[in-house]
Amino acid sequence: FYSYIISNNTTEITATKKIKINKLFLNWLKNNNINSIENITKDNVYNFLNTINGYSSEYQRKIRETMKLFLNWLYLCKRISFSGNNTIFKTKILHNTTIPSFYTIEEISNTISQVNRDTKTGKRDYLVLLLLSHYGFRAGDLLNLKFNNLDFINKRINIIQNKTNIPLSVPMFDEIKYAFLDYLKNSRPESTEEYIFVNYNLNHKKYKNVVIFGKIVTKYLKLAKVSIENKHHSSHSLRHSIATNMLLNNTPITSIEGILGHNRITSTEIYVQLDFNKLRDLCLEVPYEL
Repeated sequence: FYSYIISNNTTEITATKKIKINKLFLNWLKNNNINSIENITKDNVYNFLNTINGYSSEYQRKIRETMKLFLNWLYLCKRISFSGNNTIFKTKILHNTTIPSFYTIEEISNTISQVNRDTKTGKRDYLVLLLLSHYGFRAGDLLNLKFNNLDFINKRINIIQNKTNIPLSVPMFDEIKYAFLDYLKNSRPESTEEYIFVNYNLNHKKYKNVVIFGKIVTKYLKLAKVSIENKHHSSHSLRHSIATNMLLNNTPITSIEGILGHNRITSTEIYVQLDFNKLRDLCLEVPYEL
């Protein structure tokens, strides 16, 4: 199934997430004494989907999407007699209805200040937080960041975005430059890997997934006593935060689009919903006489 997903031009990270989601269905089958793929029926599929109401609407959509792929694959392999396309129908999703979680500039600054930069892992964590909060990089971009992406002479960071495959070039500020040098000289384990961030374990290999970056963000938000109740607190929350804070400081949405490396303006427009006060300021008073 993993190979089937990859063959459909899906990234390894996304494919791994789909495999994890699909395990929800496989575990449900096991718990309901369905131990053979050939015994799966449409009723099984519908009964399973009735159990996912506790998840967010977005995660439910991802479950249905993954289930459809899985059933299509089983049908192509002639393991079942029905396809996902004829079983799980697409439901309309209202985009930009969920306002992303974000943290203020003060909260982010306080979070970064909690890092103990005298330790090796602290030097790494400090660099990670700077990259996430200053540029809004995705965790996948950090995972795949290589030495040849760093141009210290021209003070640029040049990457091919992991999610969109679109090139992105950003200035390497002095604070970022010195954080890189401190990490590379005094923290990063000796490794033959071409990737910047490598595991501190004995193998010193590239991290297998982006989980480490989310853990770093959560750790220091908690140390800074920033409220994360009912809010996302992963690495992506800092990406949301940089966009929102720029908007609140009157940065044009087209500029935010360029900084975040979005390939569609609609991906950026969700942040417009957050600035209700500024929208009220733009309202025109209705005259009593026309």
